[in-house]
Amino acid sequence: MYILDLKAEPEGLDETLARFRPQLAGITGVTCEANTMLRLASRVKEISGATVAVGGIHASNDPAFFNRESVDYVVTGLGKQRFAALAAALEQGGATTIPGVQRTTPGQTLAYHPRRDTIDDMVLERPPAYALTRRYRSHYVLEKLGLTMGFVASAYGCPHRCSFCSIQGQSGGAYLAKPIEAVLRDIALLEDIPVIRLVDANTFGDIARAR
Repeated sequence: MYILDLKAEPEGLDETLARFRPQLAGITGVTCEANTMLRLASRVKEISGATVAVGGIHASNDPAFFNRESVDYVVTGLGKQRFAALAAALEQGGATTIPGVQRTTPGQTLAYHPRRDTIDDMVLERPPAYALTRRYRSHYVLEKLGLTMGFVASAYGCPHRCSFCSIQGQSGGAYLAKPIEAVLRDIALLEDIPVIRLVDANTFGDIARAR
């Protein structure tokens, strides 16, 4: 497995594809990056011919947007278990019918079946693999203070249904908060980082837990 952060390494795609030669490439992004995701998918196909799966908040809210020739699968929701299941199914050479994973059908309506995430989708037994992005730590900084930042997710989704917000699609409409022990474990993995940022859309969706 290899993670390429194109915000930290914007010119790294072609070289990485030529060197790593992936069989399965996952692309994620937010709504303002959706068209860029499509361009990246096309480039991945052109250089490596890899199977391309897209995910993230825009894919979760509007999976049909990615029903294009350059994309093979749309993974909705948190995607941790689903992406792993997709990789395993493809490795075995079989078609997949994984809930929350849509096979694209360009030119036809995308068959999409919404799935509400559960606590199992957080895969709490597997801590984040921070080692895979260690080489980018010099890019993750609070620029005005010159402090390196680490990122920890303590909750996903939101319990509210504001008309102007898309975050409920992140987890299929569910609000999922990690147990405090899991949050502390993840923070401890970044013990050499002076500033930890909680990258939650709503850290305080469960007030009793937040206290």
